[in-house]
Amino acid sequence: MRITVIVLILLAVVSYSDSSLSQIASDRIETGYVPPVSDLEVLFDQSYLGTMDGGVECYGQSINAEDFLLTEAGRIESIEWWGLFFTGESDSFYLRIYSNDSYYQDVPGTPGELLWEVPAAVVKNTPSGGPYRTKTDLDSSDYFEAEANTVYWFSPHYNGTAYFWASLLEGGNMCISIAGGDWVHESYVGFFRLNGTSYLPLEATTWAAIKSGY
Repeated sequence: MRITVIVLILLAVVSYSDSSLSQIASDRIETGYVPPVSDLEVLFDQSYLGTMDGGVECYGQSINAEDFLLTEAGRIESIEWWGLFFTGESDSFYLRIYSNDSYYQDVPGTPGELLWEVPAAVVKNTPSGGPYRTKTDLDSSDYFEAEANTVYWFSPHYNGTAYFWASLLEGGNMCISIAGGDWVHESYVGFFRLNGTSYLPLEATTWAAIKSGY
């Protein structure tokens, strides 16, 4: 009798867990949520969550950039971003990271020096009819080392025609430069997520102790 009761309880727990997980999965599919890559940490997350107003041009002479900041130093190893395109796939994308042109490192100004650039292919992967998600797993030679509490600017750019960075039209701090002109702030939110490995740098006192032999 006791064994039967235990078995029934276990079955109920498993059934409840499966039901709960199924509901969570269903909710995430409906909202357009895409889980991050499982073997890396999410360093920065501004993902598409099922709502967008359209897209901002990120091709030709229009260059867009979104600011990000990591509270701990980290190595960026994978980048995901969401977009809309109408002319087919292409391998002529470039992912870029700019420095921050501001008096304070942790306060967004405008994109400054181009620090990093890698070519990236378009990968069609779209949840529930939403925008396409492109995920680029970087080669180890292309990892980007980001300092803690320092603003950077991420920018995807397409050398072809008609590609748009999926976005919300209010609440963001996107910078746009057209035809090589000055960067102009717009209140757009471009969807992207940075994955990798975070780490704490050695403090100066610790390094001094190591050199002293303590």
